[in-house]
Amino acid sequence: MMSSAPSASPEPITKMDGCDTVCVAVAKDVKESKSILIWALNNFNGSKICVLHVHQLRKMMIPMPLGGSFPAIKLDKVEVQAYEEKILNDHLLVCDRQGVRAEKLDIERDNIEEGIVELVDQHKIKRLVMGAAADKRYSGKKTVVKSKKAIFVSQQAHTSCTIWFVCKGLLIDTREATSDGTDIGPLPLQLLGRATRTMLSSLPSTHVSEEDSLYPYSPNEFQEEGSDNNEICHLLQQAMAEAENSKREAYEKSLRRRKVEKDYIEAINKAKKSEKLYAHEVKQWKEMEEILARVTHELNRMASELEEVRAKLSYIELQKEDLEIEISNSDEMIKKLEVNLVLSVELVKTLKEEREMLELERDNAITQATELRTMRVKSVRSQTQLLSDFSFLDIEEATHGFDQSLIIGGENGSVYRGFLRSTEVAIKMMQSNSFQRCSEFQMEVDILRRMRHPNLITLIGVCLGAYALVFEYLPNGSLEDRLVCKDNTPPLQWQTRIRMSVEICSALIFLHSSKPKGIIHGNLKPANILIDANFSTKLSDFGIFKDPANGTSPYTAPEFLKTEELTPSSDVYSFGIILLQLLTGRPALDIGKEVETALEEGKLGDILDSSAGDWPFVRAKQLAHLAMRCCRVNSKNRPDLGSKVWRVLEPMKVLCGTSTSFWARSEESCWVPSYFFCPILQEIMQDPHIAADGFTYEAEAIKGWIGGGHKTSPMTNLELSHCNLTPNLSLRSAIQEWQQQP
Repeated sequence: MMSSAPSASPEPITKMDGCDTVCVAVAKDVKESKSILIWALNNFNGSKICVLHVHQLRKMMIPMPLGGSFPAIKLDKVEVQAYEEKILNDHLLVCDRQGVRAEKLDIERDNIEEGIVELVDQHKIKRLVMGAAADKRYSGKKTVVKSKKAIFVSQQAHTSCTIWFVCKGLLIDTREATSDGTDIGPLPLQLLGRATRTMLSSLPSTHVSEEDSLYPYSPNEFQEEGSDNNEICHLLQQAMAEAENSKREAYEKSLRRRKVEKDYIEAINKAKKSEKLYAHEVKQWKEMEEILARVTHELNRMASELEEVRAKLSYIELQKEDLEIEISNSDEMIKKLEVNLVLSVELVKTLKEEREMLELERDNAITQATELRTMRVKSVRSQTQLLSDFSFLDIEEATHGFDQSLIIGGENGSVYRGFLRSTEVAIKMMQSNSFQRCSEFQMEVDILRRMRHPNLITLIGVCLGAYALVFEYLPNGSLEDRLVCKDNTPPLQWQTRIRMSVEICSALIFLHSSKPKGIIHGNLKPANILIDANFSTKLSDFGIFKDPANGTSPYTAPEFLKTEELTPSSDVYSFGIILLQLLTGRPALDIGKEVETALEEGKLGDILDSSAGDWPFVRAKQLAHLAMRCCRVNSKNRPDLGSKVWRVLEPMKVLCGTSTSFWARSEESCWVPSYFFCPILQEIMQDPHIAADGFTYEAEAIKGWIGGGHKTSPMTNLELSHCNLTPNLSLRSAIQEWQQQP
């Protein structure tokens, strides 16, 4: 709370010159007081002007530089004083523009009218100009002061002060000053003459000429008028006596009032001093209590430390006895150690002999490992006999001399697009600078040879001389390309996206459940999910993820960053991220947080990919919750693909047509995958072959189609680029495995 004393101005005013100075009471806003200030400047030309203002600190709101306002009582004293100075300076600027150098006088009080009265009393103000009412309430016919502040000041201000009440630049009323009792004496002769003439005018028998009315009468002149004027003289003397008595009573009342005011001010000052003394004593009392509390706490701490020292001393005394016993037994210990030292020397000799034997066994193991590696290479060569074997010249010719413009991808090696034996294929070249190229090539051939599934990429052949793998070519690129509509391709519809999620889940379950040991993809992401001509998905680059640096991918499970160990749960996390992308079409980074927020706020529909068509909201919400469970940070809380995820996805096959999976066939029905059927014969194929349009047909049916003079595709009705056929060995193997199931 700021001090209530009048704030200091650049030139403090200790006492007003009652004859020359005119004080003008102004409001906080210069717009409200400008008309009053202009009136005073115009009507008191030549007099000193003093701007008077009462600051209401409790109600004052100080505007902030960045907007808004803040209560003055919560701001620093310097800031409040600067704002108060600005209020007065704005009014002084109005005076300066009128060519008048004005002074300023202010005070801080909660009540404006009481502050004005206090300033009048303290500075002996003789002339005061203030507002009669707010300008907006002035009707133009006001002749009486109705403002509560103006009425209060008119009644309470010292009687020696003349007050002019102004509204909208017009004088409304004037409170004339009266004598303060310091110059009591007989009435002036002019006042006496004026009273006499008034009384004479009331008498009908008395005639007063204009010449006589110009001069006052004296008692002697009344006596010379004769007996008729004796009564008038007596009345005049009586009136003068009453006036003297009234003046004396007024003076006495003024003295009593001043004494009461002085006593009131002294009482207030004493009360303030008492409050300060009380606050000081309370502060000292609190300080003494704090000191006493600290001393008490210190004493308790020292007492606690003393108890701890005593307890340690007792413990040391007990330890001393134990140490004496141990010292007494040290001689026996030394003897035992000497015996153990002799035994240790003998043990070292024995260990040296065992080490030599182990080194010999190691050399034998290395020799055996070399032989096993050689046998493995031979085994791979024998395994590749089931696949088409291509020469280096075939590979070089298919890639046009390894033309860089034919590269279509590759993470663990370059992948070229080419033609082998009139069939469009994808050729993967292993990195030539890798010292593990041979073992990685053998591992990938072994995995691809064993893994036969409609949703896994099909290996057509190999080139051992160039370490090249020849795959079927999938014309629709990767899932990553389709999600971003690369090359202005149309967006995937929601039915296709749900079917793709079912196919991906089916392929992962097949890999994880393979015998004798399950295979973990380890690098599952949209770029490694390829799409064939029927928009069926095929996983690639599975089981060969070895680079921990790739763990920074948003598709990599969080635990891999710590352990660098892959588990089936790692593929579940990657599958969850891909499922969220299929639903929203958004980038993988932070997609889990976005979907989680949308689910919590009930705004899942806002983030679903609208380009996929009208999603069935119930199914979409079910898939979103499933994906969020798969993306949990703790791998133990993620669902199992076979027992949990598949139960949710399998019923959705009806929404998107026939599923392309054969992993989870119902035990109660003999369901045949649709891709086992020849598009021409509509029968299960026995000898499937791939035509130039990328579709697979029964060999006899497609040969009959081409032999009948047809040059277009039976499926797309587009012209075939060639008439060569390539055996689809992976599909034939899948059909045979399905037919052998009980």
